[in-house]
Amino acid sequence: MKRMVISKNEIYNLIKDNKEFKDFNIIVRKEAESLLILKNNPANIKVKVDSKATFTIINYIHNVKQMDTKVLVELIGNGAKANVYYAFYGNADNRHGFDITMNHKAKNTTGGILIKGVYTNKSIGKFIGLIKIDKKAQGTNSYFTDNVLLLDQGMGVSIPNLEIEANDVKASHGSTTGKIDEDQLFYLTSRGVSNSQAKKMIIDGFFQPIFDKLPSNITL
Repeated sequence: MKRMVISKNEIYNLIKDNKEFKDFNIIVRKEAESLLILKNNPANIKVKVDSKATFTIINYIHNVKQMDTKVLVELIGNGAKANVYYAFYGNADNRHGFDITMNHKAKNTTGGILIKGVYTNKSIGKFIGLIKIDKKAQGTNSYFTDNVLLLDQGMGVSIPNLEIEANDVKASHGSTTGKIDEDQLFYLTSRGVSNSQAKKMIIDGFFQPIFDKLPSNITL
């Protein structure tokens, strides 16, 4: 397990391109800012975010054969913020399971979850997302969005959930699953782009909203 304590006014950047750590236990102290960037790391992650602190994670899972990952983010201090961005690419017979919970436990907290998945051949992705807002977490603003793009015989399952006990909150969830737009594919190939290159361009554009969250000096 990798334990990380992010102190006040500290920005922590970490990139791991391997599976060295199977689990992360992270505490983000008051008013600190934490950015965690992972690639092909299916670690389970637990995070507690204190008052006016911000936690952001970006993880790109590409051709990982099998994973079953759980992420729990607890916003425990007033004004805490968290962003969770995951991009998945599955090929062959890859099997990806991802379970994310964003638990708002304090007032005026903000949470965002964005998941993008592309599944080709016979790969499968299953995404479970829960936004949980405790009774005392008034003024919360939180969303969960997952979008899945399927090619060949790829499959995607999305299960978004809301549990809200407070009455002065904004919370939403949305899920889309579909095939590549044939009109878009035709448009590109009719202009001399090969079919395989056209699909790659569409997939790259599909992932771009997550890659745009990266610092300008980092690529995945």
